[in-house]
Amino acid sequence: MLISSQFDSGNIEAIDISASDNIRLAIKKDGQSDFYQWFHFRASGVADQQCRFVIENGAGAA
Repeated sequence: MLISSQFDSGNIEAIDISASDNIRLAIKKDGQSDFYQWFHFRASGVADQQCRFVIENGAGAA
């Protein structure tokens, strides 16, 4: 499994991707700011798998 945000508008940090049913992510802060408000990522290598994505800091997003 690979979580990628290395493309235009990509923004996410993979914290733990060891289990497809508990993929832990975090939204990165906006450039030169303490705020974060958006995310965009790609998950590869998960065909035919049920995935659960948890954005751990989502509650603090602007």
